Amino acid sequence: MSIFDGISDVSVSRSGRYIEPGFHNLTVREIKKFESSKKEGQWFFCVEFDVDEYRPSPTIEHPAYSPGQIVTWLVNLERGETALRNIRGFAEALLPDVGPGDIDPAAMDKLCESDQVARGIRIQADAVGITTSRGNPFTKVNWIAVTDA
Repeated sequence: MSIFDGISDVSVSRSGRYIEPGFHNLTVREIKKFESSKKEGQWFFCVEFDVDEYRPSPTIEHPAYSPGQIVTWLVNLERGETALRNIRGFAEALLPDVGPGDIDPAAMDKLCESDQVARGIRIQADAVGITTSRGNPFTKVNWIAVTDA
């Protein structure tokens, strides 16, 4: 018996560095959906980005990260319609040439497939620190399409 028994059956645990308030130029690394390992039926939508440029919010004393680092945007789908609105805003900015009617469950599933059709797409994020109605800090991300002139 080895101390590594079972290693073939587990996935890698990653800790994300989440998007902080400020303005970001980002490039998509990976888009995925996954079920919580702690709560059956709880799903998340997750995007990992390479940071191309980051200008921190004036409220941040020191930059949270620098170009070349990886940041994560995670949406808990238990938030229902609010979560879907946030994801739709991301999808519309990511795919500005796609009609709004074409952003449907099939399109979102395609973005999460292993072939990673969105890898390399650039997008901008304007993130603002807010406080929720329950008094919890939250980073609201407004997504902006990048169009090459």
